[in-house]
Amino acid sequence: KLNKNIEISLGFIPLRLAETVTGFINEPEVQEARDYLDHIRRVDVGVYEVHGSLTTKRTAAALRVKQSMRDHGFEPIVMVREKKETVGVYVPTKEGQFPEELFVVVMTEHEVVLVRLRGELEKIIQAAVKNHAHELPNLDNVFKEEFFL
Repeated sequence: KLNKNIEISLGFIPLRLAETVTGFINEPEVQEARDYLDHIRRVDVGVYEVHGSLTTKRTAAALRVKQSMRDHGFEPIVMVREKKETVGVYVPTKEGQFPEELFVVVMTEHEVVLVRLRGELEKIIQAAVKNHAHELPNLDNVFKEEFFL
């Protein structure tokens, strides 16, 4: 069982307001955020406190979330499990088109965070690659030799 801590939805007006405000700030990180805001249509965030603890039940809870997402037409594209945290990124399974929404599910010992992002994900990814290409490993080297991150 979960207790709702926060639920917030940001649609067109707050996102365009944030985009406008970022236009007046000349910090590189803020300008990068503007690159992404331009392509986001809606963000929904929910933060929920877990009754008790998920420490011993996190794997079972993660499997239930994964199955629920599949039942609603979403597949995981990234799953990360660490000692005290599980993160899953899910996209719709519609074939033949680039997804326009994704879910991020974060589970910790005492909290579950759900983020649903709708927008032009292809353009967001392109902006992220453009902004961070210098940080990516050279793939030629990855395929030629062992490479550890």
